[in-house]
Amino acid sequence: MDGKPVERLSVAYPNDELVVDLRHLGLLSGKLRNLDVTYRGEPDVHEGLGLARLAGLATAGVPLVDLDVLLDGLRSDFEGEYRGWSPAMGKNRGVESIASFGHPKPMSGLVSTEGGHPQPMADASVITEGGHPRPMRLGAPEPVERPKTPRPSPDLGRGVMVGVLDTTLYPHPDLGGRYLADRNAMLDVPAGKPVWFRAGHATFVADRILALAPGAGLQVRTVPDLELGTATVWEVAKRMMDFRDAGVDVLNLSLGCRTADGRAPFVMARAVERISPHMVVVAAAGNHGAMIGEVDGVTRKSPTWPAASNGVVAVGATEQPGSEFSPCLPWITCTAPGVDVVGAYLIHDRVQVPDPDTSATVEREFTGYAKWSGTSFAAATVSGAIAANTVPGRVSARQALADLLADPDSMVRKYVHQS
Repeated sequence: MDGKPVERLSVAYPNDELVVDLRHLGLLSGKLRNLDVTYRGEPDVHEGLGLARLAGLATAGVPLVDLDVLLDGLRSDFEGEYRGWSPAMGKNRGVESIASFGHPKPMSGLVSTEGGHPQPMADASVITEGGHPRPMRLGAPEPVERPKTPRPSPDLGRGVMVGVLDTTLYPHPDLGGRYLADRNAMLDVPAGKPVWFRAGHATFVADRILALAPGAGLQVRTVPDLELGTATVWEVAKRMMDFRDAGVDVLNLSLGCRTADGRAPFVMARAVERISPHMVVVAAAGNHGAMIGEVDGVTRKSPTWPAASNGVVAVGATEQPGSEFSPCLPWITCTAPGVDVVGAYLIHDRVQVPDPDTSATVEREFTGYAKWSGTSFAAATVSGAIAANTVPGRVSARQALADLLADPDSMVRKYVHQS
């Protein structure tokens, strides 16, 4: 794999894009002109978010070297001019499916791109097992036979709508007729060509929700290239806003990003602020609880966004010996089963997965079902449980969540942080 291009997962973002509150677009544009900073074309405006994106930022025609330097300079200038005040603005960051964060794997994991698919490479970080260090590895699904577990009553969740924002959805037979999705939200599996394992993420999440609330409907939307780690917070926020007036009771977000300073990405915070009054937002807490040390300012105590946002139900995975990947942090709301979950997956004979014992990639055949672990699936469990306990006109989704957290026998356990 020598000589192939390398990129970092979970820390990438466009280095030439700023997002600003729409009210201050003119003010920022004027300041950029004074600094001889230009941007490409017209601003990308989203009225629902109240934000505008400026792309292709350059100084005297030369692309920016460091967006942080420009952003810090802009804030300093505004604060000096307006006695501490600066327009609400931020970077357009990268966002990934939570599966991209690994299980358990630090954010320092490197990949090379081969044929359009990421390939895991050796990683120097280690965790200790039985007193002996071993490499952390990227969590991946394992093929299993079709589960024989009986489904609950088909009436559970009837009349409830759950939104799923994730990777593209594979048209699995078990999901037929149970979701609404645009054509661009559907996964087209090419015959005879390899598929990266994260392509089945949305399918697994959707099945987990419907396993608990078979009467619920799903609205599935996607963000381009989420499974490849090249989605941006701007695109994610816009898709989140698509759910606001769509009659959704619960929104499942098994995706996220982390920041070096630990603060919420500006754009993500705005999206949560705009949609959370309209629905229960459930998000995966991340799989970085076993991370060692610090990488790019991120540690195992770093928050994952949007899970750590106010107004979001942050979900960790129920712990089992030997699988302590779920973070133990004060912003987590609850935990739910997320270890060795079995659900619907791809039907394909060339799914690329990382070998559990090495850094190599191997191809495995999946016949429609898999076993997988991660807070992605714990979050889907919580979304499904809320939907199953919601009764339109009688029990709201928020009340259903409160009832689950108060029930000592519920699979959804209220999390109490112990420092």
